[in-house]
Amino acid sequence: MEDLQRSLTVLSDPQKALVRKLCSLGQSHLFAKWPCNTSPTSRRKLATQLQELDEAYADGGLEGYINNAKRLLSDSREGVNPLEGWEPSVPEGERFDLGTKEFEETESTGRPELGKVGFVLVAGGLGERLGYSSIKVGLPTEMATETCYLQYYIEYILAVQVKYGEGKRLPLCIMTSGDTNEKTAKLLRKNNYFGMQKSQITIVQQGQGVPALMDNNAKMVLEENDSSKIVTKPHGHGDVHALLYTHGVAKRWLSDGIEWLTLFQDTNGLAFHTLPLMLGVSKKLDLIMNSLAVPRKAKQAIGGIAKLKHQTTGEY
Repeated sequence: MEDLQRSLTVLSDPQKALVRKLCSLGQSHLFAKWPCNTSPTSRRKLATQLQELDEAYADGGLEGYINNAKRLLSDSREGVNPLEGWEPSVPEGERFDLGTKEFEETESTGRPELGKVGFVLVAGGLGERLGYSSIKVGLPTEMATETCYLQYYIEYILAVQVKYGEGKRLPLCIMTSGDTNEKTAKLLRKNNYFGMQKSQITIVQQGQGVPALMDNNAKMVLEENDSSKIVTKPHGHGDVHALLYTHGVAKRWLSDGIEWLTLFQDTNGLAFHTLPLMLGVSKKLDLIMNSLAVPRKAKQAIGGIAKLKHQTTGEY
């Protein structure tokens, strides 16, 4: 420990305190090479990344992350059911068949609401699983015109803007990641934003994620060929809500007269076909949040949407 203390002299005081705290939390392996064969530059690099990760994790920094991970890993190992005490039920909503009177009436209710929508595209992924090395929003929606998803989305928004916007420009926010940020911006610039005004588009970028863990003791992992860098993994699509808040996007849109947010995935062009219907249901039932889904068959390997109520507390 004395040798480690001497190697901390190149760090700032907050970084020194963080390294000591991490050692007390079982992360001393991250600094095992520091006293003997690491350069001041590599030590500062690792300490800086750790500091950024600490500041980015809202629930208690890295200490909270490690403690949460240990608890969850322990619960998993012991077979603890995280939904114990919660009773599922069918959530409030509507089910429609195409072409019915109810479908057409609800869609008619939602159509005028299209002019009050802000669009949020979650676009943090690459198309590697599809055999495509670049951003998924650059993939073609179909092969006749090879219109890419980003172009399709923007042209849809512009069409809605013309028909229902009443002179108002409808905004688009794109959440990117470190993998997709520059490529997304480049695709937009190269194509002159596909006809949309640059000022209509806001790009918010996810952070570097959260540290990967090597075992049930929640030990963080160093890159195999770079001991000055922590392996991180994406934090998930839920980041979009925090980013809309921290970047002031939601507040700005509200002041501009936007009443609805629609959040959609990078390669789900078909979802827009039912947007008027979804808005109609949301308006009719006065919903704060609404999700669109297709019917799930029993044992089908897809997620389900349910309403959960705690049997003891009554919490939803």
